[in-house]
Amino acid sequence: MGLVKLPSISDYWSTDDIFQQPFPRTVMTRNRFELLLQYLHFADNYNLNPNDRIGKIRYLVNLLNDKFKAYYAPKPW
Repeated sequence: MGLVKLPSISDYWSTDDIFQQPFPRTVMTRNRFELLLQYLHFADNYNLNPNDRIGKIRYLVNLLNDKFKAYYAPKPW
């Protein structure tokens, strides 16, 4: 969806020759994707900074970065 822009989300699961994208159908159904999109949230929309492009997932990004730093130490060559 980041690479191929279609008019609506349901078009990614379309079997029409114009919109057909085979990959999304192989991963999950459209209904399951829409449920995940509806219920999966990491931030309160009312407390977001409009200038922060990753504001909705900032908490998750920070959490992952902290865990990666804590548990992964690359070995020198």
